[in-house]
Amino acid sequence: MLNDMDQSNVQTSEMYTLQLPSKQESITLLENLIEEIADKHKISEDTFANMMTCLSEAAINAIVHGNKLDPNKKVIVNADIEGHPSERPVQLALEELQFFASKFTLLGSYPSHPFREDMPAG
Repeated sequence: MLNDMDQSNVQTSEMYTLQLPSKQESITLLENLIEEIADKHKISEDTFANMMTCLSEAAINAIVHGNKLDPNKKVIVNADIEGHPSERPVQLALEELQFFASKFTLLGSYPSHPFREDMPAG
């Protein structure tokens, strides 16, 4: 149980939600947001390229093919990050998300899985 564990050894992850109206301009907003967050967190070029491709394609498919460019329909993007809202880099990223989102919801935090400790950063 989490309360019985040494809290200093527990890494946490956060889940965030971004809602975009289903219009072409949202794709540009999402791409700009990805770029700004990647710059702030010094994401490697390879990881940035993968993030941009995956998120842009997913948003384009949802906006154009799924929602038929109906601005009354929303595209919801969930982001799962390592960190905590009390950390300054996470605070800056959240400010960016809130600026671009029509609705922003912090779903909660949870201990990250131990396999993440062995993953390379960035």
